[in-house]
Amino acid sequence: MNLVPWVRVKYLLSLIILLISSEIHCQPAEIDMIVKKIYNQEFGDIQIKIDSLRKNSNNIAQYLEVDYLWWKMISEGNPTSEAEFLSELDVLKSQNSEDDSVNYSKLFWLIYQIRYENFKNHEISKY
Repeated sequence: MNLVPWVRVKYLLSLIILLISSEIHCQPAEIDMIVKKIYNQEFGDIQIKIDSLRKNSNNIAQYLEVDYLWWKMISEGNPTSEAEFLSELDVLKSQNSEDDSVNYSKLFWLIYQIRYENFKNHEISKY
């Protein structure tokens, strides 16, 4: 599969969310709409939609929040956005548990930590 890197990331995110949503009762259409808005950088009402999703699917909302803040940070390039992203990434890291045989939070945290480190070291472009 020869896809542009950001498309691969989008598919990876979708796969993680699909795996998690099989264990959690949530609205796939709502999640799909949030993901589309994130990747189209239509940030206007995403936070409200993620907060609404959090009531029924806290884990998925957490992962979407990190993804949303990542794209917001790299598209705006403003220090406030970076601080928000790092803060949310720390929250996700604190939720990691060593006892879980399948720890999606740890996997998701590692993906974004690697992405962030490569971005800060100018090893990858923002996209």
